[in-house]
Amino acid sequence: MGAPSLEFELGREVTRVAAKLRDVDAKLPTKLRSKLRKAAGVGVKRVKGEVRRMPVSGRHGSTGLRRRVARGVRARASTKSGMRIVTSMPESAESIIPRGLDSRTRHADGGWRHPVFAPKGTPRTEWTWVDQKGGDWFVRPLSEMQPQVTAEIRKVLDEAAAEVASAGA
Repeated sequence: MGAPSLEFELGREVTRVAAKLRDVDAKLPTKLRSKLRKAAGVGVKRVKGEVRRMPVSGRHGSTGLRRRVARGVRARASTKSGMRIVTSMPESAESIIPRGLDSRTRHADGGWRHPVFAPKGTPRTEWTWVDQKGGDWFVRPLSEMQPQVTAEIRKVLDEAAAEVASAGA
């Protein structure tokens, strides 16, 4: 299982527009990627806010994990594969955490199990495991925003198409 992502169905169109832009000026696809990331920014901002606002339980009530998850949300734009909003974590061992925190979207129980700090060298059979509840901070909000983000991306593509058309005139 990889990190959660949401792809918009404009990939082929992005590739086609980028190829035309490259014919006009080799630097234009780079500008297109930048504008695509900015267009997806409204979705990125929404899910970062959603994960930061997730309820915290336990004695300490720290939100450090949620802040780290929010820091890893970003838009990826490629002239070959289009636009994606993805998550990542600083440590590969933590890569499943964003998916676990968004688990209510995927199944009714909405959570996952994980070990609680065991001294180094303690056999796995002796670890203490706990259930952790998840939420719906990623897939649901982005699904709700898909029309708005798609419209923003379409505007960027239309502007790029107009630039190509004016260069050919």
